[in-house]
Amino acid sequence: MFLKSLSILGFKSFADRVRLDFGEGITAIVGPNGSGKSNIADAIQWVLGEQNVRTLRAENSTEVIFAGSARRKPLGMAEVSLTVDNSDGQLPIDFAEVTVTRRLYRSGESEYLINKTLCRLKDIVELFMDTGLGRATYAILTQNEVDVVLSARPEDRRALFEEAAGIQKYRHRKREALRKLENTEANLTRVVDILAELGAQREPLRQQAEVAIRYHELVSRLREIEVAALWAQVLESERAREQAQHEQQRLHRQLLEVNAQLAECEALSQKLGQQIADAEAELDTLRALQQASLTAYERAESRRALIEQRLQNSRDNLRRLQEELLENEHRYAEIQRQAQQWQERRLELEQRVQDMEHQREVARERLRLAEHALQQAQQHYVERTQEVVRARAYLDGLRLRRTEAEQTIQALQNRIAEVGQNLHEAQERVKAAQAHRDKTVAAAELALREVQSCETKLQQAQAEVQRRRQELETRARENTRLSARLQALLESEAAQEGLFGGVRAVLDAVSRGQLTGTYLLVADALQPLEPYVIAVEVALGASAQDIITATEEEARLAIEWLKQHARGRATFLPLNLLHPSERSPILRQCIHEGLATGFASELVECAPKLRVVAEYLLGRVLVAPDFDSAVQIVRRYSGWSKVVTLDGELFLPGGAITGGRMPGRATGIVSRKAERSRLERELRAGEEAEQHLRKQLQEAEQFVEIARNRWHEARKEQEQAQQRAMKAESTLQAVVQEQTVIQQQMHALEQEQTEQTKRLYELDNEILDVEAQLSPDTRQAFSPEEVSRYRQQRDEAAAQLQEVEVTLGRLAEQQHALEHERESLAQIQRDLHQQTQNRQARIAELETQIAQDEKTLEQTLEELQRIAQQREQIEKDFLAQREVRQNLLQQNLENSERLKELSAQQSALAQQAHELELALARIEMQRTQAVARLWEEYEIDVFRQTPPDLSQFTPETASEINRLRRQIRQMGNVNTGAAEEYQRLTERYEFLQKQRIDLEAAREDILQAMQEIDASTRDLFLQTFGAVQQAFQEVFTRLFGGGKAELELTQPHNLLETGVEILVQPPGKRRQNLSLLSGGERALVAIALMFAFLQVKPSPFCVLDEVDAALDGSNVEKFADMLREYARHSQVIIITHNPVTMECADVWYGVTMQEQGVSRVISYRAPKEAVAAVS
Repeated sequence: MFLKSLSILGFKSFADRVRLDFGEGITAIVGPNGSGKSNIADAIQWVLGEQNVRTLRAENSTEVIFAGSARRKPLGMAEVSLTVDNSDGQLPIDFAEVTVTRRLYRSGESEYLINKTLCRLKDIVELFMDTGLGRATYAILTQNEVDVVLSARPEDRRALFEEAAGIQKYRHRKREALRKLENTEANLTRVVDILAELGAQREPLRQQAEVAIRYHELVSRLREIEVAALWAQVLESERAREQAQHEQQRLHRQLLEVNAQLAECEALSQKLGQQIADAEAELDTLRALQQASLTAYERAESRRALIEQRLQNSRDNLRRLQEELLENEHRYAEIQRQAQQWQERRLELEQRVQDMEHQREVARERLRLAEHALQQAQQHYVERTQEVVRARAYLDGLRLRRTEAEQTIQALQNRIAEVGQNLHEAQERVKAAQAHRDKTVAAAELALREVQSCETKLQQAQAEVQRRRQELETRARENTRLSARLQALLESEAAQEGLFGGVRAVLDAVSRGQLTGTYLLVADALQPLEPYVIAVEVALGASAQDIITATEEEARLAIEWLKQHARGRATFLPLNLLHPSERSPILRQCIHEGLATGFASELVECAPKLRVVAEYLLGRVLVAPDFDSAVQIVRRYSGWSKVVTLDGELFLPGGAITGGRMPGRATGIVSRKAERSRLERELRAGEEAEQHLRKQLQEAEQFVEIARNRWHEARKEQEQAQQRAMKAESTLQAVVQEQTVIQQQMHALEQEQTEQTKRLYELDNEILDVEAQLSPDTRQAFSPEEVSRYRQQRDEAAAQLQEVEVTLGRLAEQQHALEHERESLAQIQRDLHQQTQNRQARIAELETQIAQDEKTLEQTLEELQRIAQQREQIEKDFLAQREVRQNLLQQNLENSERLKELSAQQSALAQQAHELELALARIEMQRTQAVARLWEEYEIDVFRQTPPDLSQFTPETASEINRLRRQIRQMGNVNTGAAEEYQRLTERYEFLQKQRIDLEAAREDILQAMQEIDASTRDLFLQTFGAVQQAFQEVFTRLFGGGKAELELTQPHNLLETGVEILVQPPGKRRQNLSLLSGGERALVAIALMFAFLQVKPSPFCVLDEVDAALDGSNVEKFADMLREYARHSQVIIITHNPVTMECADVWYGVTMQEQGVSRVISYRAPKEAVAAVS
């Protein structure tokens, strides 16, 4: 095992996180005074579990947290993490690497972690116990502790030897054994006391048990006989009831038959009455129809005359319009003939215009061609002569340029071959760069997805922390509200609010000691179940403030006290006088039928001895689920019991109902106490939930920290991957750019080759053209005669064009005249067409009107005929309906006589049924009384149990009841539960006897184990003491160059408690007290003792804080040699200013304070010659 690293944040002067990595050999921590070097040693001690703030050079625990500086604010937390390599398994934990973390917040809360898992300080101490790094470690030695070790009492110095001996675990086991021994002794004493008490109770209880057994035998026999007698009465009543019920059913059937006949007669009477009324209504309707038909006939006759007059007028107008329409048709035909003639003239004129326009176009084209031919003839005549000279010179230049183009093409072909090879090589480099780029880009994308995943997890974790924090705040607010409400209720109870004056006075007197005895409020004694608080409170009413006493004597004393002091009145319930109210088994049937939830006494919780109070006050109160159920109970069982609903309505036996609600949540004493119990439960559950939420919040915050660290790591990896990808992309761009340049060169060369080849072809064509121009066939030119001929042709074409233009002007004037004539004819046609349409529309209207009037006239005539027929039919119906009404009146008279006879028969049967019902009620009363006695006295439910065998029940057996009752009275008061109580007491007595034997055996085992632990401790201590003494003598002689050193036990006979004295004699001096040694000698003695311990039991590492400060040059050399020797098999971390000590170090850590009040660490390996410069 060795120390790998140390991480510090917020501890003393380390405001920023600092990490120190340690390897094998010696690590030196150097720096100027006040830079914070010693804070590193303090951090190691603190993270290993140091609790003494004086050892850490502080006044209180929070002083180790960074307190701020001129430029920085104080931090709220200090954290130190120490990582050790546990590959050898020296630490009792299944991890190859162990990180121990300790945190302290300014609030005073601490956290301890092993491998990022929360633990206790005890776990860390036990982890490093007996490794040389325990609380009494000798592996960490500071300059101040040199004096502490040498100046300590011998008993305190013993802790170093115990750490080296590895007996701390035995100390721990012994402490655990002592704690178990104390618990065992206490349990044994308690068991012995209980056994003594139970032994004194057994004999009296055995005698009571024998009496109780005899009492139970007599009561059982009495119960058997009385139950048989009552069952006989119940069965006899049931037989009589059955006979009466059969007779009742017979009367009921007869009554049903009479009622059916009576109902038929009543229905017939109602039916006849309705039919008579319908007949009267029908006659009234027929009279109204007669009058209506006469009025309709007169109205139709008047409408017929009006329609005939309107038809005659319409026919006259129709004949006149038809004559006018025929005249318009003749005029329209004449206009159509004139329009046809105009159309023929217009077509002829348009054809002539088209012919002339064609002639004009032909003349214009002829003129244009003549002018063009003339211009060409004149120009060619002048230019042709000059062209021949220029063509010969141009031909010579073309032949020279052709030769140069052939040479250029050959050079381009050579260059293209060279550039093609370069292009092939560049393409290979591009492929390689693309593959590398793709690989790095894929790695960068993978790293980016990892960052996004970590960021998502971090956001989710932060959201979870926020949600947990909100839940915690909500829960805390709810707990505060519940606590406030509970406190208010407690204050209300303390002030005895709502209590009657007399009740409050009695309770105050009891609390002040003026009254002695048991005085308990009914509201405190009876605890209603949650859904029935209101119902029980209403059922109790003022009785909730009754006071329960053990005896009537206590009640008498309290009443006398109230009278004496005139403090009011109160009701008392002495337990020895109370008897439960009798409850009828009939009421139990309400529960079976679901009308009632149960009896109020069964819906409260109380102590067993107080159950009589519940039965006394609530035994005859039924609890109904709602108002309607309570009403049904009262109607069926009026006078048997009070009924209360869950909402608080109270039904009294006489029929009165009390209901409503007062404002507020808990106005009554019972409600207040029930609410207090509920609030206490909710508050306990809320506080547990709050603690659970706090734990969940801590776990969520830890997960956030883990997720944040993983995100930072993933982000760093992603940035590195991104840089690699960018570098690969840059390389690819450079290679692609190179390829592009070569491709551009190739393209330019190929394009130039193409252009040169094209140029060569063009030169060849141009040479041929020029040679063709110089041939004899193309050397002819236009003559002057030819030019004159072209000019004459142009003049003839111009004259012809002018003649055509004049003819077209005359034709346009003729077209304008024809257009004016066409417009006049069109207007006349439109007028005639409009007149024709108007007359046709009017004719159509008249024809439609005539058709409608003719149809209406026909309908009117038909209606007159129909009305006449209706009048005749109505008269016939009126006579027939009057005869029907007369028949119905006669039937109704006969049905009334039958109805009177049936009513008399019904009354006689009802009287007989009433007399039979009274007899049945008497039988039922007798049966009910027997059933009630069976239930109230013997709790036998006849509705659920079968009757016993009554064949042996005789009148002689019934006379035995009085004898049994007399024997039971003679036995007096009997403890009926003595037998069961004696059995339970015996079983408990035997169980405790076994417990006592087991405890005594356990005590002996613990004492034996403690003896074995002490023996092991003495042996280990003695062995270690001898080894350390020998090593101390050797190291002392080596460091001092001689002299003597001894270790001496202060109590050799008591190796478990003895101290250790240090006796030294430097060379050339006498043995003297340690306090008389010089500072350097004291430091050497302490160093010698430390190395002696390290030789006997090496520590994984040791930390030395300026222990060489008091040593001179020669002693520092010896000290350095010891360090080098020890560093061969362990780690050494030394804080020093001495150049000699610094020289032997393998690694340096420099501690500086560039910013006032803030320590920083730098690390480097330096050559030996740099030591002097640094020092």
